[in-house]
Amino acid sequence: MDSSKSSNREDSQNFEVDLIYYDNSPFSDNEERVVFLNRHEEKVSQRMIFFQELCHVIRHSGDQRWMPSLFKEAQEYDADRFALYSALPFFILKSITLPERRGESIGYIAHTFRVPLYFAKKRIEQIEERITQNKLLFALDAAVSTSSELIQPETDRGIFTGSDQAEARIRAHYRCEEDFERPHGLIIEPLLEWLSQCTSESKL
Repeated sequence: MDSSKSSNREDSQNFEVDLIYYDNSPFSDNEERVVFLNRHEEKVSQRMIFFQELCHVIRHSGDQRWMPSLFKEAQEYDADRFALYSALPFFILKSITLPERRGESIGYIAHTFRVPLYFAKKRIEQIEERITQNKLLFALDAAVSTSSELIQPETDRGIFTGSDQAEARIRAHYRCEEDFERPHGLIIEPLLEWLSQCTSESKL
């Protein structure tokens, strides 16, 4: 048995899911907890498909042949994300030494984890975005703290009084028509209210 089939077999056993290789298209049965994979599928694609079908078994319910298209799309979107996290878990990625060049890192990950190049590239981009978001949140938190120190003298003049003295909050803003993987923008409160109040007072 080749290494990719061995890995798939081990992963399926860990989730108590049966894995069967046969000659037709891949599919899964969440009631019987079984995944069917095409034995002739390219090995790197087979690994990705395995995790997508595994997601349907352990996270989803219903038969996609009879469910509304939007619900089916939601399940497929969830399966794609599950495959991305499961095939390339962050705790393992951060434990290995990657080449300095980004292109070489993508190739190294694809080869090591036996996934398609585009799949490894997408995971790297996702991790980079998360790191950027964390840095942004840290910078915003520092900015809010600094702003609070600068604004503090104004509290005696009634800018922040009573319940308005609550700690600053950072809220994520999402657009319904966009991907929910990342927020469209960040809103800082009550700094936002204070700025609005200052703008209103300046118009008086």
